[in-house]
Amino acid sequence: MKNNLSRRDAIKLMGISPVAAAVLASTSTSSIAEASADVVGKIVIVGGGAGAIMALSRLSRAISNPDITIIAPNEVHLYQPGQVFVGSGEMQLDDLILDNNNYINQDEVTWIKDEVKTFDAKNNLVITRAGESVKYDILVVAAGIQYHYEKIKGLTKEDIGKNGITSVYLSDLEKGTAKGATATWDWFNELKTAAKTKKPKVLYTQPNTPIKCGGAPQKMLYLSADYLKLEGLSADYEFVTSQAKLFSLPAVDKELHSVQAQYDNITNKFQHHLKAIDVKAKKLLLFMHGMKR
Repeated sequence: MKNNLSRRDAIKLMGISPVAAAVLASTSTSSIAEASADVVGKIVIVGGGAGAIMALSRLSRAISNPDITIIAPNEVHLYQPGQVFVGSGEMQLDDLILDNNNYINQDEVTWIKDEVKTFDAKNNLVITRAGESVKYDILVVAAGIQYHYEKIKGLTKEDIGKNGITSVYLSDLEKGTAKGATATWDWFNELKTAAKTKKPKVLYTQPNTPIKCGGAPQKMLYLSADYLKLEGLSADYEFVTSQAKLFSLPAVDKELHSVQAQYDNITNKFQHHLKAIDVKAKKLLLFMHGMKR
């Protein structure tokens, strides 16, 4: 007799680390057959990135004859963590472009190639951009984060890659493009050119909102500083963060301060965030505890 799949059961079935999920994704079905659950219930997964694909892989293998629908518009799977490495010249953009058709078996899973526009949790229902209503028993939301550059006064998405401004995680996941990665690599080289005639002032900002990778602003700081060091060049680096420390864990925070000591002229400005920017004049307005600085 099959049991209805409860929310608790679904969480248990997905409750593994990313490392374990990666292992499962490459494991044959027969090797995890003993873990299969004999349950029923329609599962809807929203998203087509790494999180959604890992959830799909785990649930597909853990449940006997699962009823799973995934709602994702992107056939291209953009490996977003690699954008940092494209931006620093360690990888090529083509290295990030994968095919979701290799990860979504449409013989076993219903794939609606659209995005969700409305969530109706009271009625266990989602509505797609095209107006299709999809009912569910269990809903997995793994839609990722969208960046809204316009929340910084004076800044738009179109400014990325111009006037000395870059943002490594600017991407269009539906189209499978990663403009931020290639723009950042151009920025690295523009910085190197500038450093050959003077010591440029460079600011790296970490906002007061969630971002795709909490460590990305510091990664770009150290990677770009290393890129200059390869040619015996340097800059005046300033790291602006809304946080009170470089990292929340004391041991890691201490280590990062030791790392910074290996570079010239890194200044930290804690508990500040970028509020506004004059793109053409290259001036910033920072806020600290709600007060203009």
